[in-house]
Amino acid sequence: MNGTFFVLMRRLVVSDSGPEAWLHLLREAKLDHCVFTADKSYPESYAATLVDTAASAAGVTRAELLEAFGRFAAPELLREHPEFVQPGWNVLECIERTANAAQALMAGSDLVAAHLPDGELVITMALAADLCALAQGVLLGLGDHYGEVVHVVETGCGAKGDPGCTFAVRTGAMVANAAPEGWMHMIGAPVMSLN
Repeated sequence: MNGTFFVLMRRLVVSDSGPEAWLHLLREAKLDHCVFTADKSYPESYAATLVDTAASAAGVTRAELLEAFGRFAAPELLREHPEFVQPGWNVLECIERTANAAQALMAGSDLVAAHLPDGELVITMALAADLCALAQGVLLGLGDHYGEVVHVVETGCGAKGDPGCTFAVRTGAMVANAAPEGWMHMIGAPVMSLN
């Protein structure tokens, strides 16, 4: 797993719950011996353990945590990699044209996007394991970044035997400050309890 995943997870936890919450999460996951950097790769089992531990501590499902993380991570990745976007793009153009930005978060994924005549964007990704919720969160986070309401429906799932994870994406009206306050707003729980 690309180290960017861990760096962004740390940033998310620290921004929501403080640096002690991150250290607590690492201890609970038995990963406190690790110092994660974006320029290295780590075993996927580390990411799975970290996500499972955080989800358990927050009292949410793994999928809910991954979606919330993806929603947080997408705008962060766009800020860190402005070379992947062009001024004037809307969210659908960004999704269609930035497969490389998604690669930084979801190593090994292949992104294929196609516009349908009705304006819908169909995206197919070959994702490892159960990362559909992460991909859906990334798509929602891109909408947050662009101030556009994004509607995402998963129409195929690689984990359920389909050739890949397929999402139908539509945009709605423009909104001011689309990103919710606090990264866990959509699931209504803090990531860690320090009790």
